[in-house]
Amino acid sequence: MLITFLDNNHIYDGSTINNKPLDGAEKSLIHLSEALANIGHVVRVYNNCNKSIVINDVSWQQIKNIDAHHSDVWIAHNDPSLFDLVPSSSKKILWLTSSGLKLARPENFAAAMKHKPTIIIQGENHINSIPDGLKSLDASIIPSGNSNDFIENEKLLPSVTPKALVTTHPLMGLDWIINLWVKYIHTKLPWAELHIYSHTLHKALSGKSVPDIYETILNLVKANLAYNIKIKLPKIDSEMVKEIQDMRVHLYPSHKFEVSAFSLSETQILGMPAVIRPLGAAVEKIFNGKTGFIANDEAQFVEYSTRILSDLSSFNKMYEESKIMHKVRSWDKVAEEFLQVFKFR
Repeated sequence: MLITFLDNNHIYDGSTINNKPLDGAEKSLIHLSEALANIGHVVRVYNNCNKSIVINDVSWQQIKNIDAHHSDVWIAHNDPSLFDLVPSSSKKILWLTSSGLKLARPENFAAAMKHKPTIIIQGENHINSIPDGLKSLDASIIPSGNSNDFIENEKLLPSVTPKALVTTHPLMGLDWIINLWVKYIHTKLPWAELHIYSHTLHKALSGKSVPDIYETILNLVKANLAYNIKIKLPKIDSEMVKEIQDMRVHLYPSHKFEVSAFSLSETQILGMPAVIRPLGAAVEKIFNGKTGFIANDEAQFVEYSTRILSDLSSFNKMYEESKIMHKVRSWDKVAEEFLQVFKFR
């Protein structure tokens, strides 16, 4: 089967995943395309790569030069207008790894109604972001998988100094986490550390310019670094796994419009306990009271966070529960589920 992906987002190809940190959407496209190629399909990706290249049996080509007249299946990544580039009679899949709210834009809504693709979404929460006018289209839930770097990991070994991990986007609840840390958690555990992984904040603290929209959160971070807040540069998966193996808890503020929670899914596979708010996709990633806690208010968030940070027995119990309850979701499994959608489309 000839399978073609269409993506008009960032500049990357299959080799980028080994050279620089990527977001969950980009990693997902790379992993799925390679998983489909691994089971014998011919796979190509048209995107904003710098040059045409074949990596792990996947052909990467520049979308600006697309001249493709046939594919058994076309998969547009988050953007239904990309179907305007391909034959109208072909099988079309709109794969959403980001919010469906973008489909409410007139040009995207019109393209989706015109091409009527099957929509593949990440989970039940994702449905809420799809415009009502598009909910009549065929849809399937296929959550993204986890990379082997997180699946084939060593046992977590918490350091003597309690460390909390934060991976959220700076504009999606980080201010809330920092305020709780400074006002309450640090007061209870003044030796604990908060490790925030953010390319944007790291760049800004290195003296480089970032968009003005980050000014408020940047000022908040600068004003509170003395409270054992560490700003770290994200790493590629193989290095990131090693770097966070001594963390005790993933503090995740959650966001009502989040549909994937990629990094939370990754740390859950590692066995790292999490504390989240009952918002968005995050609630689909943990087993409440088993592999993490859903905190309904600030007081609960602080109580759960300090409990895991200060009590190794709580950490160990949740670590063991996570290894039992979370079923490994490989990209080979995801590829098989996509093939079932292709078959019946």
